[in-house]
Amino acid sequence: MKCADIGTGGGIPGLVIGAAEPHLKVTLVDSTKKKLQVLEEILNEYPCPNTKTLWGRFEELAHDKKYREQFDFVTARAVAELPTLLEYAAGFLKKGGLFIAWKNFDFEGELSNSEKAQKTLKMKHIKSHPYSLPTGEGRVLLIFQKEGPLAKIYPRGSGTPSKKPL
Repeated sequence: MKCADIGTGGGIPGLVIGAAEPHLKVTLVDSTKKKLQVLEEILNEYPCPNTKTLWGRFEELAHDKKYREQFDFVTARAVAELPTLLEYAAGFLKKGGLFIAWKNFDFEGELSNSEKAQKTLKMKHIKSHPYSLPTGEGRVLLIFQKEGPLAKIYPRGSGTPSKKPL
């Protein structure tokens, strides 16, 4: 099974998932090469053979046949508003695959604003899993399932999903 952590930044949660689940092939995706270089140094120091990095923009990588609709799971934490995030994730997910978004506890408005994106991208919200940090702050995992193949025009060109969300 394959997992992509988009906008991985410092490698959370992707690096942790790769270390904890050696049967998964984890790809840490980010558009900032410097961040990925740090993660590569970590992976050299603490080998995790099932985990690799991938540099590029989500909007472009998700149109490459090596990555398009090839992943069973996609994760993202602190990347973008939900409609934009769904567009990024849908390009990587297989039909039936799961997208897990880490969000602040005040997620209801964002979830409501994502209804058009969910319908357009064939992504269905299937569960919200609330939890608390040790500090008491509330967080939630929003879980979506991809219900069908993505139209070829998605994700739209570089920068468009964030500038003109669905």
